[in-house]
Amino acid sequence: YQNTWLMHHHAAVKSSRHKAGLIVMEHILQYINEFHNISSSRMNYIASYFRPNNRFANRVFGGAAKALNDQRKCSLDDFAYLRYQPARASEGLTAPWTLEPAVPDDLHIMQDWYDEISGGLLIDALDLGPGSDKMDEEISREYENAGFHRDRHLHALKKDDELMAVLVVNNADLGLNMSDLTNCIQVLVLDQKQLRTDILFQSLSLLSKYYVRNDIPVLIYPSSFADDNSIRFDKTYELTILNLEFMSPYLQFMQNLTMHRAKNSIRTNINS
Repeated sequence: YQNTWLMHHHAAVKSSRHKAGLIVMEHILQYINEFHNISSSRMNYIASYFRPNNRFANRVFGGAAKALNDQRKCSLDDFAYLRYQPARASEGLTAPWTLEPAVPDDLHIMQDWYDEISGGLLIDALDLGPGSDKMDEEISREYENAGFHRDRHLHALKKDDELMAVLVVNNADLGLNMSDLTNCIQVLVLDQKQLRTDILFQSLSLLSKYYVRNDIPVLIYPSSFADDNSIRFDKTYELTILNLEFMSPYLQFMQNLTMHRAKNSIRTNINS
């Protein structure tokens, strides 16, 4: 993204002695802290997907967002993840439903909707506001110059010209594809009451032309839409985004977490 770095696959072998996960996290944060003030880094936000049932990730990433207690400083948004297999080629939607490239007015509407239901950083950090098409062209060109492929297409799903959802088609080389989260369709559902699941899946079928694979990874936001409409999904992801203007309180939370663990370790060793 223009000003966002995506942190992937933070993992470590479990070790009660060395606390490897926290050590790795400390090194990552030191790098970010020293690098983000350099203007050429274009690092205004750090984003990361994590599974809320992962105790470590939830404690670190989820805990930091709760500690900052402000969606404009560090936001949390939940997605339902599933793999969709189009049964057959779709012939298109029938009136009053349409699926067409999103225009700036659609993205303005989505911005207002997101601000109301979340108030977080997703739209800004993931370049989903008006003018995103120019940003995407620039980034795709940079990837191409480096010998890679990355592009994105935004589509507006409407009923009687009223915006129901925005579908974001992400396409990247397999080598850049992290758990399918950078090579998937993100569905942002604005109207959870009017959007029908059959229309949604028909739309996904239409967009399957962008992929050579048979099953398409899909992220649905908010995840409650999948729950409320009995859509079977494999897992839930939280997307956390940190505004690096608030790096200091984020680091303070991490230091407190590290110190807390260190004290517990010392106490355990003394007791033993």
